[in-house]
Formats: sequence, structure tokens, C-alpha cells
Amino acid sequence: MSSIIRPLVHRALERAGLVAIAERALAGASLDTSELEQLRRADVLAVAALADLVRERTQGELVTLVDLGVSAESALGEVAWARPLLGASEGPTGLDALREVALVRLSTPADRAVAVSFDLLGEGLAQAALTFGASVLVGTMTRRSTLPLADDAGARAKKADLLGRVQRARRQARWLDAQATTEAATTEATPSSAAHPPSGVSP
Repeated sequence: MSSIIRPLVHRALERAGLVAIAERALAGASLDTSELEQLRRADVLAVAALADLVRERTQGELVTLVDLGVSAESALGEVAWARPLLGASEGPTGLDALREVALVRLSTPADRAVAVSFDLLGEGLAQAALTFGASVLVGTMTRRSTLPLADDAGARAKKADLLGRVQRARRQARWLDAQATTEAATTEATPSSAAHPPSGVSP
């Protein structure tokens, strides 16, 4: 299985002692408590590389962009939500939040994409999350007020910015259809096998 891991990534995983975990994750195995704890303590860039490999293998290069101003969150279907808690004076850093996104990817069934909110993370961290295993960016771009022309211009600018960020991450973007009404439930995920709840993912 190690033959499918790119040489540079393989060396990084080898240095971090994560090759065996990587082979299990890429084979679709559920990681156990000790493996998730090892990932929590490991070099964050090695964990990111592994989560990104799993994302590429299971979800491909497509990034789904969702404007909650025109689309219902329920239209996403079954996704795994990573919602790091940022903003507290002694809370997790941006890098801590990105590690938690990676852990959600590595503890989530292969058929589910990992979603993050760019309203919560900001556009910069949301873009970085695309290299930590995320495949869905969700937030509000279209707002309706008494100044519709200004609203539309702001939404267009924000959409163009997000598309550019996806392209710079070397991914392909698609917009979720507007006014979707699918009733499929979403699943908020945490690395459930971990010995303690992730510090950066909300319950």
C-alpha cells in the first residue's frame, strides 16, 4: 500500500512514525483511539499530508461551494462537519483548528465529504482547510437588504475570491444549486474514536 504514497509524503510520514497508520487510513480502515491520539501529537504537516491523501483518494479534487444565502444547508446531504472553536483568548490557534479538520477527515467514513464554514474560519483558514482534508466550503455570501445592487456586487466579489482560493489550492470548484430543498440530514462529526473530544471541534 505504501507504493501509492508519494515519495516526499512517504518520507514525512516515515519521519513522524505514521506510515502504518497511513496505510490503514488509505485502505479505508477505521482508526482506533491510540492511532488518533498519535496523530494528535504528531507533526501537523505530516497529519495534513495524510488527510489530504485520504481526501484525494476518497473525494477527488472537487470542492463544493455553498452560499447559505440561496441554498439550504440540508441540501448538502450527509457531510462531516468540522467546526473548530476559534476566538477565545486562550483557545485553539488556527493551526490547532486545521489539525482538527484533518482528524475529522481521518475519522470519517470515506463516502462523506468534510465541510467547514468560511464564516467561522475566515476565507484564509478555509482555503488552508482544503489541504487538511476538507471538500466543502459553506457560508453566507448573498444577503438581502434595502440595497440589492450593493448586495449583489458584494456577493459577486466574495464568490470570485472563493473561486480564486479554490483554484490556488489546485482544486476544482462547483456551486451547489440554489434553493435546493433536499431533506437529507447532515452529520456533525468529531474524531469519535479519540480518547477525549477534540479541543477544536464543537459538539
